[in-house]
Amino acid sequence: MRATIGVKSESLQNSFARKVSLSLVLAMLLLGLGLPLFAATEDSEHFFPLSKNLLKNQRGMPPPYGAAAVYTWVDSDWTITSAKVGLDNANVPAEFAANSKANVNLSTAGVKLDVWILPFFNLFTVVGKTNANVQLIFSGAPIGYIPPSLGNPAAIVRGDAVVDFDMNGNYVTIGGVLIGGYKKFFASVDFSATEIDFGHKDLVHGDQDMTFSIAPRLGYVVGLTQIWLGGRYFNYSSSYGGTVPVSNGGRFSFDVDLDSSAWNLSGGIRTVINEHWEVLLEVGVGKRRMIASSLGYRW
Repeated sequence: MRATIGVKSESLQNSFARKVSLSLVLAMLLLGLGLPLFAATEDSEHFFPLSKNLLKNQRGMPPPYGAAAVYTWVDSDWTITSAKVGLDNANVPAEFAANSKANVNLSTAGVKLDVWILPFFNLFTVVGKTNANVQLIFSGAPIGYIPPSLGNPAAIVRGDAVVDFDMNGNYVTIGGVLIGGYKKFFASVDFSATEIDFGHKDLVHGDQDMTFSIAPRLGYVVGLTQIWLGGRYFNYSSSYGGTVPVSNGGRFSFDVDLDSSAWNLSGGIRTVINEHWEVLLEVGVGKRRMIASSLGYRW
């Protein structure tokens, strides 16, 4: 982890033009993407899914058990809801919080396990590692101290402070998928909850509430390939605090609360290879930019 502070320049403002999010997604963290009912596959004697008789007039469904390697990247708009800053101690409420910015770039890598409990309901869990690059830009923050001199009282130096640090942690996602279809069309909705544990890392600590996500989709089947359009909603809030060194030898302290709750449009494709291997890609645009991908095996 690295933690630095500096005065923001014009080039830094340009480099922070894109606001990047934290987020199974976390998540996506949340790669509980529905597998349509109509993927062609041979019949089996597996215990799951229950109520197989619901499939008697269908073309089959994927094998009930799945394991996949998943990777996600998320970039969304964040709001600083409250902040306290100070030199050596974060005890000064930051009235400037509304004009300050937060950039949080999240990437996750993990393993997903799932099972079709019913022909229309899939249960999944994802475990893995999260990496977050956090940049907090405070406008008008105290960044230095001028000691008193002959005829001049002590003074606080204010400016635009940029705090930059990396955090890593483990995440766990649990969720489900409801799905149904008619002929070559299908509709699905997945829902999930994600917990991330960043803990304390050197000078900085991160705490976050559980992240909730829901994603409705409408798609079409072409052979063993499914394509879809839809959306995803994330509800996420977190807080960061710590003390980092200032260039003049002092220490800058901060304690901030962040929030990111928004919908984004999404589209994706999943294709089956040799009946058991599957490749998936989903892209999201709007207030949240995201890429989710997976390579999995079903049996």
